[in-house]
Amino acid sequence: MPSMHISGLATGIDIGSMIEQIMTAERKPIELLEEERAEINDDAVAWADISTYITDLTDSLDTLRSMALWDKMSALSSNEDYLTASASDSAEEATYLVEILNRAQAQSIGSGRASDLTPGGTSTTDLVAAGVLTAGNQFTIEGQTITIGANETLASLVGKINTAADSMADADRVHATIIDNRLVITRQETGATNINISDATGSPLQDLNVLDGMGGYANEFMTARDAQFTVNGALVTRASNVNLTDVIQNVTLNLHEETLAGVPITLTIQHDREAVKTAVNDFIEKYNIAIEVLEEYGRITVSGDKASGAELERVGELANDSLLRSMQTNMRRQATEGKYPYLNQVNASYTYNGQSGVCNSLSAIGIWTSGEKNRLSITDEDRLDHMIANEFDLVEQVFRGVYDPAEGYTHGVASDFYKYANQLSTSMTGEIANRIRALDDQMEDIDETILSKETRLESYEQRLWESFSIMDNAYKKMQDEIKYIESRFSNKSS
Repeated sequence: MPSMHISGLATGIDIGSMIEQIMTAERKPIELLEEERAEINDDAVAWADISTYITDLTDSLDTLRSMALWDKMSALSSNEDYLTASASDSAEEATYLVEILNRAQAQSIGSGRASDLTPGGTSTTDLVAAGVLTAGNQFTIEGQTITIGANETLASLVGKINTAADSMADADRVHATIIDNRLVITRQETGATNINISDATGSPLQDLNVLDGMGGYANEFMTARDAQFTVNGALVTRASNVNLTDVIQNVTLNLHEETLAGVPITLTIQHDREAVKTAVNDFIEKYNIAIEVLEEYGRITVSGDKASGAELERVGELANDSLLRSMQTNMRRQATEGKYPYLNQVNASYTYNGQSGVCNSLSAIGIWTSGEKNRLSITDEDRLDHMIANEFDLVEQVFRGVYDPAEGYTHGVASDFYKYANQLSTSMTGEIANRIRALDDQMEDIDETILSKETRLESYEQRLWESFSIMDNAYKKMQDEIKYIESRFSNKSS
């Protein structure tokens, strides 16, 4: 609880105001420390912000140096309305001609129309009462027995069949529905396998015109059929149209439409060039954003008249910070330096537009800095697309470098740049983390100093009040003594 002070009752001096002025002057060093702490905190916030962008850049470089990107395969169909496909990373680059002769389809059978079974009948007509079916008769479908009940209708048979289907094996399962007042039963899986259905007791299926008198299908709406297609001329038969994983090794096929006779679809299995280009664009974007942030924090503008000596006005929070300046320099060097002699005429030569070159830097694949600004851009997109399409291994080598048994892939733009960026951005031990930690330590030291000074000032202020109180009391005592003496003299005179 703060102390209560009565100010200068005897002397009439405003002791509180006097002490306040003294304390204001005494607090100046603390205010300077608080300002210093605020500046350090702003620096720490700036470095935390920079860390986010450098981490994003590091992640993009990690993608470009990763085998997962360069091993990723794609399957390109010349017409995806007819054929789509996907390829695993183990697929081999190749081109296939696929002609789809027949798509697989599931068998679909059904009853006669309800109005043909009984005059004026519908799917909800009681077929037992109409004399079409006999209660208690049974039929089997895919191993499940269906018993005709009292008041049986086509619609109620749909429910019984679908309930029974829950107990069927996946490969045998059927689905029943009403179409045009017919009971229609369809296999869920495509292929040349027919629905296994027969009368057990009586002849309910014949009575419904599902089966004929010979046990054959009276109404077959769709025949059971396998898919037939050719791959590079080889005839292939499969029960399904989709997820065909056993036709081309490490490739999955999906057949959507039958092709025109003699007009095959071209299927190209190749490295995923689009994924590579996306990763390249992501790296360029993350690099440029990181550089822009660094420039903004380190910016210095010039104001004043140069003839009379311009005054430098620091705008960026980290202007003249040595780590920030070195990062700008090193990042540009990492992005633009060539990889000679590690990538050379022997292992990196190429030809583009009739001219030979060595693919040992980003410039060789159409990427470079734009003008004087430290920004990357695709300066020649045709060149980049050509190199990815025709010199894929060389483009990979530019980013990943060459393999060293002791170090792994090194002397590539992404592999080397990643090492530097990761050294900066690692959360616990990176240079940026160390810088933030050092700033935090400085702020902690300042906090301790401020706390110590505040404690001393509190004691000092208390001592001031005590001293002024003693003075005020002494003054009052002196005044009282003077009044006493004056009163004595006054009494003697009278």
